[in-house]
Amino acid sequence: MLEIRIPKKNIVNVDGPMAGVEIACESGDAWITQCCDSRDYMLTSGMVFAARRDGRITVQIIKDGIISIRLRSRATGELRRRLSWKRLRCRLSTLIPKGR
Repeated sequence: MLEIRIPKKNIVNVDGPMAGVEIACESGDAWITQCCDSRDYMLTSGMVFAARRDGRITVQIIKDGIISIRLRSRATGELRRRLSWKRLRCRLSTLIPKGR
């Protein structure tokens, strides 16, 4: 599991094969959208977004918080290889203003 503490009004983009990834809002509030999904999702503390398809996921932090990014436990071996943490971290970009 990768856990990220992010101040409000910041954006995190997660690229790569996202099917099988969960993004959990551990604290605070977050807005999530995913490429090719017409819906947006609002998460509050304790809620989880489960990606069902590939495509960039954008997370905007509405209220200071912590999000965690994790693989679903029932993911197949092939999916786990595609989503190795090393590869996922390389594709994780945060847009946080300098000076924080």
